Amino acid sequence: MIKHKYLSGGLMALVGLGTIVGSNNYTIGSLARMGPGLFPLLLGVIMLAIGLLIAVTPDSPDEVLADSRQEPFSQVVRAHLRPWSAIIGGMVGVYSGNNNLFDVGVVIALGVAGYLFAALGFPPAPLLLGFVLGPMVEENFRRALLLARGDFSVFFTRPLSGAFMAITIVMMLYVALRRLRRPRLACLP
Repeated sequence: MIKHKYLSGGLMALVGLGTIVGSNNYTIGSLARMGPGLFPLLLGVIMLAIGLLIAVTPDSPDEVLADSRQEPFSQVVRAHLRPWSAIIGGMVGVYSGNNNLFDVGVVIALGVAGYLFAALGFPPAPLLLGFVLGPMVEENFRRALLLARGDFSVFFTRPLSGAFMAITIVMMLYVALRRLRRPRLACLP
């Protein structure tokens, strides 16, 4: 029986080798003045090395355990290693999009902010909705102000927008009053 690590490591090494061969069609340049073929060459070398390492490394205790249980390796591998593969893959993907380290820094900052929000108990759904719908709301808000010639009263005097504003204000007051009425725990000195 051929182990899956030989197949996956060999496939990754072949893809890396193909990337190296494909990068030879472009000028490579140097580290001081990079050509368009330098990044694919470096990526291919890294993929080739990782593929060979995957194929030739001895079995880890997790792999031995997976073989003894007849379970896929992905179900036995330690749970704390899974997020790191997603983080590293995301960073490589973000960097390869624009070849810009600033984008990687933004991803790291947003990841830290997301971790802090989760630790503090913020629900992720409203934040995601804000990021997705925010630009569209801003564009339509500007369009409405342009059509109304800068008059904010259009949001309160029109029937439909006035009803939505009234519902929004009532909901915000309800949440604020409910939070104020909730009993607080006394802090111990």
